[in-house]
Amino acid sequence: MTYRNNYQNRLVYSTLALAISGAIVGTANANEAANVQAQNEIETIQVLGTRGSGLELSSSKILKVPGANNDPLKAIEALPGVILTPPATGGPVAEPAIRGSSSQDNYYETDFLEVGYTFHNDGLSTYNPRLIENFSLETGAWSSQFNDANGGLIVTKLRDPSFTESNTNVELSFIRASILHEGQINDDMAYYVSFRESLVHLYIENFIEDEDFTYPTPPRNNDYQTKLVWDLNNQDRLTFVATGANDKIETEFDEGSRDVAKNPDLESGELYEFSYNNQGVIWDRQLDRYRHKLALNHLSKEDMSREGEILNLKADTDILSLKGLVEYDFDLGVLMVGGEYQLQTVDMDASGRDFPCNDDFEMCPPSYFSPKFSTSEELDLDEVSAYVEWRQQVGKLDINVGVNASKYDYNDESLLEPRFKASLPIQDAGKLSFSVGRHHQGFKDFAFVSESLGNPELEQEKSTQYVLGYDYVVDEIWAVRAQLYYKELEDLIVTNPAAQASRYGEVIAPNTTRYFNEGEGQTYGAELLINKNYSDKWYGWVSIAYSHSDRTNNVTGEEFDYAFDLPWVVNMVASYDISNEWQVGAKWRYQSGRRYTQVTGSTPIYDPNASAQSEPVLYQPVYEPFNESTLSAYHRLDVRVDYNTKLWGQEANVFFEILNVYGNRSIQEFEYNADYSNYEKDYIFPDMPLPSIGINIDF
Repeated sequence: MTYRNNYQNRLVYSTLALAISGAIVGTANANEAANVQAQNEIETIQVLGTRGSGLELSSSKILKVPGANNDPLKAIEALPGVILTPPATGGPVAEPAIRGSSSQDNYYETDFLEVGYTFHNDGLSTYNPRLIENFSLETGAWSSQFNDANGGLIVTKLRDPSFTESNTNVELSFIRASILHEGQINDDMAYYVSFRESLVHLYIENFIEDEDFTYPTPPRNNDYQTKLVWDLNNQDRLTFVATGANDKIETEFDEGSRDVAKNPDLESGELYEFSYNNQGVIWDRQLDRYRHKLALNHLSKEDMSREGEILNLKADTDILSLKGLVEYDFDLGVLMVGGEYQLQTVDMDASGRDFPCNDDFEMCPPSYFSPKFSTSEELDLDEVSAYVEWRQQVGKLDINVGVNASKYDYNDESLLEPRFKASLPIQDAGKLSFSVGRHHQGFKDFAFVSESLGNPELEQEKSTQYVLGYDYVVDEIWAVRAQLYYKELEDLIVTNPAAQASRYGEVIAPNTTRYFNEGEGQTYGAELLINKNYSDKWYGWVSIAYSHSDRTNNVTGEEFDYAFDLPWVVNMVASYDISNEWQVGAKWRYQSGRRYTQVTGSTPIYDPNASAQSEPVLYQPVYEPFNESTLSAYHRLDVRVDYNTKLWGQEANVFFEILNVYGNRSIQEFEYNADYSNYEKDYIFPDMPLPSIGINIDF
């Protein structure tokens, strides 16, 4: 069930991007800068890692990818199998959708702990880029260590604090201000604290022209990260972490607004505020053959939404989890055992229109026909999971066998999911691998299992995933990865049409089941990644991906291509050192057009209690078959130039970027008028060349 208004989100993100026209960054302590520079020179040697069946990258390798705004996680789009969701799909801009699944089908973990969310409402990640050491991307049939995802895994590692002298980094730009301080308490203990605040709310109104809304509360966000590392002895380490983020925006529509004309329920405007805070402690012990990791984490999330009369929601989520991992290296192989116990409580107060809908499978009916509701609920969503995995080499064959077991109290569902991977060296430089696994994911929208809004008897959505891969290391410079994959989805959540009001005065039978596990689907494809590590003054990679994704609604009998069915995605990234002072980089991306449902007409809807001469209350759109049409393909070239110099006697880096160099215009969505007789084309931002400049100075 998607409540956020994507049209408004698009305007927020597009306007925000206009602000990326310059940046000034100041850093205190030259020693820290030298250490970072030396570390980056080492990290940029490797881009293709060997974590599971996925990719592992150092943040510095993609920190300067053109168009990423120095944000490593935002640059994930340049990897195979990944697209960034446009607003019309129901997810925040820049959240990755992986291998034909939704952006809501991913699992995010940072330093062994689950986090609230990973991307702000401006599309940038919730982490200070200087703290991201590396991250891994798992796109299919991953280890039994992870569950709660059918799409992909993004596992981020934040670096440990420096055990040298204390230093402070201060950043000021047009989009964000931040401060990062780190230092050593004693020989065995060090820490850092980072806080960032967005600044676009100070001037965003200056960029809003010819729009029919204003911002009583302009879009703004902030985040913080803290870490304290305590080396107890040579074997034991305690790590204390605390992270959090907050995002808020409020929109008020002008009189005669197009959106209000299409849905009068929006007249009172919109408000979205969501945040999370987590505090955790991690105990690591490392011996010659034995290793364990034990973590206690508390995560609290708040979600406040007001979408006119459609929905008023306040939900407070509290999660307490105990998580452990033990590894032992036997002579024959390595045994890994772990698990997690999670207590999750959701306190929800909600009111609005009762119109169940899952827009992955349908165009949602107008909310204006639906009766109003009001509810207060407490959901106990406790769960426990455990896994065991054995890794062994048999001759030249590496085998990884595991199983993950999960138990969910709220719907009394138990799952046992086997995972298997085998890899075989081919000659000296190649490796053939095969992975298969059963997976599932919990309910990303708790309204699905709410007593009053959903169906508490729903089961988890599940998938069976197969991956066949071949890795070939040509030499220390060149490497190639090719993968074929197939993913079968089952028990997907679909809406019961009998629970939806489609006209004025329609009465829904009491106790009508709102949702069923009657959806299924499949995704398959092929990916090729050619990577060149740094040599001859340049590095880069090319990725080519072909895929197909479809869904079937067994309630209605409809079969259709999924919204994320983008058959072709191509990325080409390169960076060249012209000299010690000058570097130039470029990224070109091509992707097939997104699937969408075209409006073919409309029906005027009149208030049955009004006079015969009254104007229609609204127009109900008439659609073609779901996801029948395809937008035009999207392609864009971004370039970046870096200049290393000295300013005021200090090391400095000046960078200049141009997004969408040749000004390609690709349609993102159609903005219809009130009666759907005409529309304006809304283009993916930026739809013209957009320059930006930034300066980094180390004091």
